Amino acid sequence: MKYSTFPRAIEIQTISACNAKCVICPHSQASQKIPSGAMDMDLFCGVINQIDPAWNCRIIPYLNSEPMLDPLIIPRLRYICLRSEHPELELSTNVSTLTLSKQIAMTGIYLSELRLSLFGFTENTHKLIMPGLRWDMVKRNLDHLVVNHE
Repeated sequence: MKYSTFPRAIEIQTISACNAKCVICPHSQASQKIPSGAMDMDLFCGVINQIDPAWNCRIIPYLNSEPMLDPLIIPRLRYICLRSEHPELELSTNVSTLTLSKQIAMTGIYLSELRLSLFGFTENTHKLIMPGLRWDMVKRNLDHLVVNHE
C-alpha cells in the first residue's frame, strides 16, 4: 500500500473561544491549558500559504472552538478560497452566531462540508446539553439556513 506524503486534512484553530458550554465537550478543560484569543491574520495567511493547492487536502479552520466567534472567520474563509480554485473546506458551527447577516456575507464561499453541531433538537434537550446557548437564537439561525433568500 502506498501512502501519500501530504496530509489529507489540516485543522487550524483560529480562535480559542466557545459559547456553548456543551456537557460532552473538552473545551472547558482545554481552554485552561492553551492561550486564549484569536490568531493574527498574518500568521493565518502564512499557514495557508504553506499549503500547496496541489495537495488536495481538506482545510478545517476550527478544532475545539466555535469558529463563528472569530471576527475574521469570513475573511479567513475567503483567503482560503483565493489560494485554491476548488478548496476542500470544512466548517462546523453550533449555529448560535451564524446569523442571517453572516450567512449573506458568506455568499460565494464554497464549503465542501458544513457541520451543524446541535445536541438536542428541542428547546429542552438543547438546553440540557448546550446550556450556554439560547435555543430561540439557534432556531432562528437554522431557519435562515433553510430558507431560500433571493
